Amino acid sequence: MTALLLHSTEELRLINFQKELILKLNETDSQNQKRIFYRQIPLWIELGDFDISKKNIIKSVEFGQTDFSKTQIFIDVKVRLNDSSEINTKLPLINLLRGSDFFELSPAKSVLKIKQPVNQLKVFRLGIVKELSPVAKCISDSKWCKLK
Repeated sequence: MTALLLHSTEELRLINFQKELILKLNETDSQNQKRIFYRQIPLWIELGDFDISKKNIIKSVEFGQTDFSKTQIFIDVKVRLNDSSEINTKLPLINLLRGSDFFELSPAKSVLKIKQPVNQLKVFRLGIVKELSPVAKCISDSKWCKLK
């Protein structure tokens, strides 16, 4: 599997965004349901399998809206390739460890009002994800990419 790894500048912005989301989630947990939220680590975008040795394989990386499911808050990501194809994927930000339903409607709306700090990526790395164990992964090979 290939992953897109953020430049440290964008990664730091998204880490601060994760902290802000968790703070807001804890404030809006008015029913005191003792939910446990944790931030997604590492912040990388899984792209599937393709050859990272090709030059200029990616045309653009754009971040969409912040959204949520029953167990996760994520950002929709659209990766456009130079062969005119697209990869629509997600960048997970926050996960629910335990607790009942992830969101009620009003807390979800208040959290989604927070403006996300990154709209597109210009500098990033592409890397090959190597699975070390069922719970551990690493990047075995990577290359830097800079978009025009």
